[in-house]
Amino acid sequence: MSRKKLMVLGCIGVLAVGNVLPVEAASMVSVYSAGETVAVPMDTQYVWKMKVENGKKYKRLWDMVNARWVTDWIPC
Repeated sequence: MSRKKLMVLGCIGVLAVGNVLPVEAASMVSVYSAGETVAVPMDTQYVWKMKVENGKKYKRLWDMVNARWVTDWIPC
């Protein structure tokens, strides 16, 4: 299989997985312990954001817990 086909299939796979993964999630979990509710931070959760610019596909990793970009735009 050619390199171009592999790259196209990889981008399609990333886009397909991105549509299945949850877009938003709570950043804190309430834990009930000894009559008190305590907020416990969850692990960092990431989601790939996609865009098409001038016919080229790009992706960028977003940190949902800290609401910040993790990477720059990466061609895919």
